[in-house]
Amino acid sequence: MIAYLKSLLSKNPKHFLGHNPAGGYMVILLLVMLLITSLTGLKVYGLEGHGPLAGSADIVLISAAVADDDEDDSGGHEEGSEDAEEWWEKIHEVASNLTVLLILLHVVGVIVSGKLHKENLVKAMITGKKHLQN
Repeated sequence: MIAYLKSLLSKNPKHFLGHNPAGGYMVILLLVMLLITSLTGLKVYGLEGHGPLAGSADIVLISAAVADDDEDDSGGHEEGSEDAEEWWEKIHEVASNLTVLLILLHVVGVIVSGKLHKENLVKAMITGKKHLQN
């Protein structure tokens, strides 16, 4: 991937019929971040009593440490669940923001790569057809 990115600075950048190495890594990163964003969103929604994870406190996506001394005087775990919900919301927010940043970087990469290789990558993404350059 680094060699490909360096070739972009040359007068004749390396051309690929499919995804270039940077685009391939970006696809994987986007899929992973979308998975994390979705799972953390479902977890937060479940802690609010909605969705498929509602009432499933035993389903753990990522271990969240909540101290035992967070119990209220009635013996419940209300403050602890609020802490857990806040923790999951923060993770979800970071994942969402990182996903948006990756999407913007992907769009910039498509534009830059399309101009450097003199090809319409948006059309290729829609039709699934990309022509070899001579």
